[in-house]
Amino acid sequence: MGRKMSSTTIARRLQAADRFLAKGNAVRALKQYREVQRLEPGNPAIYSKLIAAHQAATSAWRPKDFVDSLSWEMRRQELEQPGLKAVHKRLAGGMVRIGLTGGIGTGKSTVAHMFGELGWPIVDADAIVRQLLCAGTPTATAVEKAFGSAILGVGGEIDRARLARVVFADPKQRLRLERILHPAVRHEMERQGDRYAKEGSRVCLFDIPLLFESNYDWRLDAIVVVTCDEAAQLARCHAKFGWSPEETHSRIAAQLPLVDKVRRASFVIDNGGSIEDTRRQVEAVAKQFSG
Repeated sequence: MGRKMSSTTIARRLQAADRFLAKGNAVRALKQYREVQRLEPGNPAIYSKLIAAHQAATSAWRPKDFVDSLSWEMRRQELEQPGLKAVHKRLAGGMVRIGLTGGIGTGKSTVAHMFGELGWPIVDADAIVRQLLCAGTPTATAVEKAFGSAILGVGGEIDRARLARVVFADPKQRLRLERILHPAVRHEMERQGDRYAKEGSRVCLFDIPLLFESNYDWRLDAIVVVTCDEAAQLARCHAKFGWSPEETHSRIAAQLPLVDKVRRASFVIDNGGSIEDTRRQVEAVAKQFSG
């Protein structure tokens, strides 16, 4: 995903590449554009620039460069029209990876279960976290070292409720936990997804509460966001976890706003109505990837 770099530095690299291209030095421009693309892969404009420089540098092309040029055009299209990513994956015969996310209390687990009933294999990020935090695992040891024995339960295992109280009270502590957990969770999700692909699955659902927050969306071919109104969120969180409205609001505030998730979604499922209405929406999305 590239190292962090300021937008000013990236802009300067782009300007330098533009100057090289304007002066006819397409090969040097192409090198600079490749570096910018590595640092900022989600910018659709860079792919148009890569293609332009590529076309101007045809005398230096190698056989693989034709493939690169086509992949850049496909990537540009996917960024501008996210639904095309799944289409391209299906045309290539690969397994389509669908992300599922939403806000706390929107009923994402219910929706995931419905997809599972339709035969979709599911990679469950929450289940992976529970597995990683079992006593004796390298991840659990790292978390205990970072946060101390106060987060341990009676049996010596990490008490997720205690850990949550610590990290949701302090953004710096939450970031500290994410730096430990996210790489390990991502590795296990990739392992499970690759296993389903090798087994011949045509589609796989990746159930990830912090999908956008962990920057995992770039690995997926389409994203389903589950929504409902705030009143339903508050009521569900109180019924399921016993949280007060204040505690629920603090959890919601720790995530990307639901409206921003919806803006970046390929499909939106409104889970604020009846269970039958939600199921109809799930089946409509699944139909897009059947056959």
